[in-house]
Amino acid sequence: MLRFTDLISQNIIEYLDILEEECSMIAMMVDDVYRVQDTGNSLLTYTHCEIHPSMILGVCASIIPFPDHNQSPRNTYQSAMGKQAMGVYTTNFNVRMDTLAHVFYYPQKPLVVTNSMDYIHFKELPAGTMAIVAIGCYTGYNQEDSVIINQSSIDRGIYRSAYFRTYTDVAKITDGEQFRQPAMQITANRRDSLYYNELDIDGFVQPGKYVSGGHVIIGKVAKLPESHRQVLKYTQILYKDISTFIKYSESGTCDQVILTTNSDRNR
Repeated sequence: MLRFTDLISQNIIEYLDILEEECSMIAMMVDDVYRVQDTGNSLLTYTHCEIHPSMILGVCASIIPFPDHNQSPRNTYQSAMGKQAMGVYTTNFNVRMDTLAHVFYYPQKPLVVTNSMDYIHFKELPAGTMAIVAIGCYTGYNQEDSVIINQSSIDRGIYRSAYFRTYTDVAKITDGEQFRQPAMQITANRRDSLYYNELDIDGFVQPGKYVSGGHVIIGKVAKLPESHRQVLKYTQILYKDISTFIKYSESGTCDQVILTTNSDRNR
């Protein structure tokens, strides 16, 4: 029994890039190849045949319903904007540490589907929701591309989503860095105590705790060299504050904290 890799190694199936397609005569169906062989028309000599006519479309274009009924620029726009559609991008998002992630609360399967959606599991992990749209004049605030959204739909959670951001840091042993809550008496460059309210003594925020913008989410200090230490008010400054702060434009709840050690024994 031939496997797919065997078909590729025997050049039965061949991948073509865009430049190669310019110099190829590709048939949509096998019947087209047989028809040319039967008629003997040398002007229609095919070099390749698609596995299936839908293979001329990529992943984003193959989920457009009835693309042959649209203007070609509209299919191009949807192929670009379909990547921006919000849904559940992976089923294990709650244990992943992605830099940025948007998760849609109530994604819905589209009413009109394509055969390609079965292979990419778009019905199980859809993007977007089904909205009832009315086209008409109403107060003038829905001219051109603007829309008026029903308030009760917003109250019921339409278009609601969660936004995740991962903050990471490394405490290098060679530089004398360590995770902890910076002590005011012995730490230089420390901000007001208000910014450290959410930290525990180990320098991390408890999962489930609300953190405001501009506050510290990872407490970290670095040991000062002997030559840089100062004595202020009879107390010696031993550390420098190098904590990680949340962006001022963001605030939210701490989802989870993961602490690991790498091969260099850095936390």
